[in-house]
Amino acid sequence: MCGIIGYTKKNSEDKLTTGKILSDGLKNLEYRGYDSCGIAVLKKTNNNNDIVLKKGVGKVREVCEKLDFNYIDGVLGIGHTRWATHGKVDKTNSHPHLDCIKNIAIVHNGIIENFQKLKENLVNLGHKFSSETDSEIIAHLIEEHLKKGKSFKESFRLAIQELNGRYAILAIKKDEKIILGAKFGSPLIVASNEAGNFLISDLSAVENYSNKIAHLQDGQLIEINDLTIEVTDLQKNKVDIIWSFRNIQKNEENNLKFKHQLLQEINEQEYTIIKTIESNVKQSREFAEQIIKSRQVIFIGCGSAANVSFLASVLFTKIAKINASYCIASEFESKLPVLNEKDLIIAISQSGETADTMEAIDSAKKIGCKTYSIVNTEESSITRKTEKTILLRIGPEKAVCSTKAVTAQIAIIYQIANYLIDNEEFNEQIQNAIKNNSFIFQPDFSQTISMLAKKIVDKKNIFIIGTAEQMPIALECALKLQEVAVVDAFGFASGELKHGPLALIEKNTPIIALFNNDDTDKFVQSNAIEAKTRGAYIIAINAKDDSEFDFKIKFNQAFGFNTILNLIIIQLLSYHIGVEKKLDVDLIRNLAKSVTVK
Repeated sequence: MCGIIGYTKKNSEDKLTTGKILSDGLKNLEYRGYDSCGIAVLKKTNNNNDIVLKKGVGKVREVCEKLDFNYIDGVLGIGHTRWATHGKVDKTNSHPHLDCIKNIAIVHNGIIENFQKLKENLVNLGHKFSSETDSEIIAHLIEEHLKKGKSFKESFRLAIQELNGRYAILAIKKDEKIILGAKFGSPLIVASNEAGNFLISDLSAVENYSNKIAHLQDGQLIEINDLTIEVTDLQKNKVDIIWSFRNIQKNEENNLKFKHQLLQEINEQEYTIIKTIESNVKQSREFAEQIIKSRQVIFIGCGSAANVSFLASVLFTKIAKINASYCIASEFESKLPVLNEKDLIIAISQSGETADTMEAIDSAKKIGCKTYSIVNTEESSITRKTEKTILLRIGPEKAVCSTKAVTAQIAIIYQIANYLIDNEEFNEQIQNAIKNNSFIFQPDFSQTISMLAKKIVDKKNIFIIGTAEQMPIALECALKLQEVAVVDAFGFASGELKHGPLALIEKNTPIIALFNNDDTDKFVQSNAIEAKTRGAYIIAINAKDDSEFDFKIKFNQAFGFNTILNLIIIQLLSYHIGVEKKLDVDLIRNLAKSVTVK
């Protein structure tokens, strides 16, 4: 949620302007927030350094072009792309924020929990606020300490100590050629190259500029200028910077051009699923070994990762006869009374920065539980918090709706479960499942799904039913339809239809029935037919031939991996419904890719 970037320019003759570098970074960060964006650049005017502030509501590219970000140059600057938490979406609430005398500019990612009390104190001291945000208080706190004769750096440090909550903050002052930063609970990374020094919330911000990076730890402050970088703790003790060199992941498997990022990422799954299992054989075996040693294993995650966690609990029971459980990360506190040091917690996350999941990991570690993770983003907070990590290595996922990360996570769950029973044929089986059904990634199949989308685009509700391992997939399918197609979609066990949802069935209400091709299919089939007698329009995925279904989608031998193929088909259906409704399927309203606040 929200993306931030700071940049100090090393070479004044560099052809790339500060505004250009900031805007490029914001475009790469847009999936973290896209309500509004802005930059503040320290620019020399009339022998003085002044802050040039530009910000507006809308997508990053639109605002950058409208306000000519690329043509603003200066010695340094900060930028922000917003996902609103406090205050409505408008220009006033967009970042950067200034103090009363426009001497200080700040950008902030996170939530300041005690902002209301701090704001009241500042108002009593005469401060005038321009926005409804919690973030603006930071600029005023710095200003208040400056009034008392403190230096910019000391004022920043004192202001940070007054804050409660999670944050990553950057600040600049109009007569000082430095950027100050601080973090607690939200990611903040320093990067450097020959062009300049950077402070960023996400490695994607500098994917075109730098791969020399260092992660700041909670409670650390940083000062960067054109030449130097200095990190201290809140007590002013100097902290050594531990640099690492990372290539930002880029997926080059699929060079085709797609109309939308989401469609590209759906199609990339033909390659990413296989790539994930091939690159994690050793790691999955290590996970399996620890699971056997543990008293119990609990999978945790949020959103799509929570659905994968649910699926993991089902598959571990079905395949490996291990009684695994799952918990939505934000509800993990309820599990604490029954945990001890013999338990294993496996956290699942695409970004590796999900606040609720990180808090659950911290709670588990306090008890002494082992903590492992399945994450896509290398060097993320969760990978550094947990003892072992399986990296998906699928390349960046930029569409807000998660697709290829989810199926890669599912593939890893299958891999671990099969290694628990010493199934040495697993890798070949899942590869064959994808290869046998490569037609679902072809334009002709996409056109078929587009035709289905046109049939149901105007329907008020869509239900997805399944049993056994298809039940959590039904939940994930419903989530895709909610996110991308903005439709009231509900997923549940097929047997639950008659315990309430049948009351919502109207003529031609779509019901998507997910089949396993095993003995459980008879239950799904009977429940689907029961709904059809009440007027439902039944869409059956991989059912045996049955004339009673209205729309049938078949695929080839899947070796038990129907879950993955069913999900990919509904991802595609969600995409086409969203396109039919003329929605922005890449940047979904009200949602952010990486949820870094509670």
